[in-house]
Amino acid sequence: MTDTPACITVAVAKTFAQRCHDELGVPSAALFGSLVYRDGERFSEDVSDVDLALIMPKGMRSPVNRVEMAATLLGFKHDLEIKLAVNLSRSTVDPVCSLLLLSAADIGADIHKDGAEGFFRNNEFHDLLSDERSHGLPGVGDVSIGHRLVRQCIRFAQKKRHAFLAIAANGKGSLQDYEGDTPLPKDILRHAAMAGALRKASALPGAEFDTQEGLSELVSVVIQAAKNSEAYEELRVWLMNKISTRKGILSARQQLLLAETIAALAEQAYDAATKNAQPPKVDSTPFFFERVGDAFPGKRGIYWTTGPEDVAMRLGRLLGGELRIGRSTPIWMFRGGISIGIERFRQIGPETFLIGNHELKVSRVALCESPLYYRNFVYVECEGLTPTGIDARSSERLKEATEEGTSISEEYGLTDDGLLVTREEYEDGAAERDGKIIDTAGRTEVRIRYLTPFNFVLCAQLSPINNSQYDHRIGELLDGMLAGQDLLPTIIADVSKLPRRDDD
Repeated sequence: MTDTPACITVAVAKTFAQRCHDELGVPSAALFGSLVYRDGERFSEDVSDVDLALIMPKGMRSPVNRVEMAATLLGFKHDLEIKLAVNLSRSTVDPVCSLLLLSAADIGADIHKDGAEGFFRNNEFHDLLSDERSHGLPGVGDVSIGHRLVRQCIRFAQKKRHAFLAIAANGKGSLQDYEGDTPLPKDILRHAAMAGALRKASALPGAEFDTQEGLSELVSVVIQAAKNSEAYEELRVWLMNKISTRKGILSARQQLLLAETIAALAEQAYDAATKNAQPPKVDSTPFFFERVGDAFPGKRGIYWTTGPEDVAMRLGRLLGGELRIGRSTPIWMFRGGISIGIERFRQIGPETFLIGNHELKVSRVALCESPLYYRNFVYVECEGLTPTGIDARSSERLKEATEEGTSISEEYGLTDDGLLVTREEYEDGAAERDGKIIDTAGRTEVRIRYLTPFNFVLCAQLSPINNSQYDHRIGELLDGMLAGQDLLPTIIADVSKLPRRDDD
């Protein structure tokens, strides 16, 4: 049927996508979310968002060019919102379409605005220009960016872009003009400090969280850029006046320019460091093979361990010690589209562990040993943890996930003195408790706490499992394992047939 709300909405989105391609050179415009999942059967004309990702034209790295494109796109997006509001009989107050404008770094390094791991690699997408469907966006994972500050700066720009484009049918945008007391919004200053710390080898500890350092960094960069750009010259004049008089309104467009500038500075610093650095070479498959032998001495084939003490001992020997060597992370976690280099491991409870920033209650572990060392992997299965209580939405989300048989996690922050903060408070660097504002910047770690059963495999970075064409298959098999099926032999058989990587 072509007259369902989902079909009508897809047709409207296709017209929008074609306009973006014809007038802005957008090479790809892909739907995802409820309009794509299960062929749109979950799409509700009353409440569902229209999730759409636009890819920037190749080579668009200039912050000014990105902002100009976003400003033009904003008009197109307003027209789209009007059509969607009419066709779906929606309110004109809130945006219907959640629009992501993605850079090459966003996709290549699989960086999502809200920090969702494996988002662009693990979702189903429907390209409205080619009318093709894919598991993951083309090019996802092609770029390796492991440095947390670089990723945070890139994520910040993507989030500002999303807010800038979040215009509703009534013409009201989400990103409001700024006229606060500080020279610039705190989130901009904080991320500018991160970019500045990346650019300065001699940066003092804590400089990455110092908003004054961030202001100094932006003033210097804007003054230099103003020599060759009208947009930056306008920003320079405004900034100098704001610093001296504390008065002035910073437009949403200027906020976006600063965010794009911060991301560009971070990428440039990372590119320079990558080009000049000569880190020690680590061959990941021999490294993992040695760790497996240390954790499971004398064990062959499939070997299960389930007792809490034994699980802790073997994970500690597999993942203990140095996990990051130079810029290399030899051991990775894989689950379908999730692929994460593991930089740290710590036991935080009798059965609970931090693997990276993933908080997991591990119930059982299995060695999956192969006659060919580079095909070895370890299977890890976890029980769901209870919500922390910091996010009131978690309990309701957990109930829905349990009913639907899906998995969810809860993102939160934990300060060095044990204070729980929401993800939003972590990003703001402050939390309010009992009427008092508590600064949390620089002393809070993000955690991803799995509230439903979860499983994954640990293997070498260059294992044959690290193959995007196998992502969907292993994801389905791991889902089957959680449902009680004995599919480890099937996964081992699959891995034995996967090609060895050329770079191993």
